[in-house]
Amino acid sequence: MTAEASRQVLEGLNDRQREAVSTLDGPVLVVAGAGSGKTRVLTRRVVYLLEHGIAPNEILAITFTNKAAREMAERVHELVSIEASQALWISTFHSACSRILRVHPELGRLRSGFTIYDADDARRLLERTIRSLELDTKRFPARAVMAKISSAKADLIGPREMAVDAVGAYDRLVATLYQAYEDALIANNAVDFDNLVNLVVTGLREHPGVREYYQRRFRYLLVDEYQDTNRAQNELISILAEPEKNIFVVGDSDQSIYGFRGADLGNIIGFSERLPATRTIALEQNYRSTNAILELANTLITHNALRHDKTLWSELGQGELPLYFVAQDDRQEAEFVVSQLVALLSSGSSLRDIAVIYRTNAQSRVLEEELSKAGIPYRVVGGVRFYDRREIRDILAYLRILVNPDDDVALLRVINTPHRGIGAGTQEQLATAARTRNVSMLHALELFSADELGLSSRAAKALTHFMELLTYLRQQVQEGALAPLVLDEVIERTEYVDLINEEDPLTAEGRLENLAELRRVAGEADSLEAFLEQTALFSAIDADLDQSSMTLMTVHMAKGLEFPIVFVVGLEEGIFPHMRSLTSPSQIEEERRLLYVAVTRAKERLMISSARRRSFQGSVIYNPESRFITDLPDGVYRRLESLEYSSLPLPEPRQPQRSGQPAPYRVGDRVFHVRYGEGEVRAIRERSVDREVVVYFDAAGERVFFGSMAKLKLV
Repeated sequence: MTAEASRQVLEGLNDRQREAVSTLDGPVLVVAGAGSGKTRVLTRRVVYLLEHGIAPNEILAITFTNKAAREMAERVHELVSIEASQALWISTFHSACSRILRVHPELGRLRSGFTIYDADDARRLLERTIRSLELDTKRFPARAVMAKISSAKADLIGPREMAVDAVGAYDRLVATLYQAYEDALIANNAVDFDNLVNLVVTGLREHPGVREYYQRRFRYLLVDEYQDTNRAQNELISILAEPEKNIFVVGDSDQSIYGFRGADLGNIIGFSERLPATRTIALEQNYRSTNAILELANTLITHNALRHDKTLWSELGQGELPLYFVAQDDRQEAEFVVSQLVALLSSGSSLRDIAVIYRTNAQSRVLEEELSKAGIPYRVVGGVRFYDRREIRDILAYLRILVNPDDDVALLRVINTPHRGIGAGTQEQLATAARTRNVSMLHALELFSADELGLSSRAAKALTHFMELLTYLRQQVQEGALAPLVLDEVIERTEYVDLINEEDPLTAEGRLENLAELRRVAGEADSLEAFLEQTALFSAIDADLDQSSMTLMTVHMAKGLEFPIVFVVGLEEGIFPHMRSLTSPSQIEEERRLLYVAVTRAKERLMISSARRRSFQGSVIYNPESRFITDLPDGVYRRLESLEYSSLPLPEPRQPQRSGQPAPYRVGDRVFHVRYGEGEVRAIRERSVDREVVVYFDAAGERVFFGSMAKLKLV
């Protein structure tokens, strides 16, 4: 490599980055702090190897996402020839293993042309396996069993090892299912996603010739996000790195936040112990955040014991001190976020530059409501809006059909949820029969016999049970049961909790938290009808938001992103850190790493908050502020105890064009409502789905109605 070529490859790098890129041989651990330019280092490292005579096909670069792999490949392509970039292996773990298995299917006892099953294909195969062993699918739900099998594969635990370690009859049967499922995969000449890495690791162990071939071929290995590797992935890298051990890993122990997915922090922490010749290089210069933000992050993470020591710093200046707001409750916390947004937007900030980060998805509801009231557009990343989440929509659909029997949309959503044997064919047959008789589907079931509707005896039996359920629930409504009690009856009588637990145990807790939050909201409404009006209004926010929307997301979804302005909300014990972690020191450290990741997403402004009182999981809780706050000295943030509302006006909501009849009343008109009595129309706001009507009643105060549901008469 010429001196000029070397200079070009290393140009623009700081001293630590240059050291990392130019360390040619042996094991290298790059401790890459948040925002320290690790992608640049990885890219330049590949180019440096090529310029030093390493053949492109001797380099294997591993990332965790296809997006990251494409980005690295594009950057390399800009610096080297097309031929060299095309010969490189830059891919995810699973893509690399798939390529190896295509050439050597015998590693996994496969035949050429094998199929890779996605999660749905794998689950269906497992369901057939469970049935073939005549096991109870309620006791052994496919998703729960698959989660156990997936976890075992990540730890390189096979069916025999699982059986040996089994405690009790249930675990032994899961091990039996694991073996039967693996046999079924082989019989189908298929491999599931988890098995791609697992089979290559076990296959390379058992086939020395193939193992030595790939060890000779991939003389230089590069691994990104090394802190997120599990046992199987780490073992694959260890095998391929023999005997030269030219392995270059980049990661940050302080950003290891995927323990629940099987990531093993010990892989990066113990790297230099396993390979004593390791050269460890810490990238501490941050190119993202101001020093005020980094000082808070550095102080926070030093309370973790299991980490590589480093201190982030920046040349971007000191910047504004992070702001910490202590709210009286979660509603005031959301109002604080909105008030700060108003000031920021009025001073020229863009919504696309702002993110609100929280620990769990259930926390987004109050934020969404306050943002909606203020007309501030937002998007939820990695999830859906609270009132658009499936479990919320399902339960609301049940409640809607109890109040409005003509709502066929709601009926079709719940008629076979949970599964009760009323399939798509029966639903279509019922819908057709109802249309020909010009009645709703529910009324068709009430007015006509199964023979008249052309339904089979099996379908008729299932529909009879469904109608008995609705009849019971409608009776509760007619007797005046309060909204939360009706909601409880729906969840219990439909066995909806069982459905959630069976579908996906990994997401069950969060979905149940969402239902508990929905119940709490129902408890605030005067009636079931009022509750449905409220939820309809908030779920009717315009869907066609432009790109200037602000962002709401969990910490896990924020990894790898950055924003000029970041809010981190909910810093209380039991929320952040999460209640599950409070008795485990190692889990507390992972929670602290989560907060570290959240605050280091901020480039210019950071605002964090807690609430003394919070509605959570269906009840009001009083938690002390997070230990992560109490561990911080006052000098790294400014504390705010009272809400400072901006004197600037809120941005006007977008007024979509509507075609349709004008409202039958105007602002200032006196109107009468059968429940609330007389009042005055204070506002009429057009929305893309329906209009909002705001009325101030003489006795009941302010109420907001969906225009199509507002039973108002002019006085």
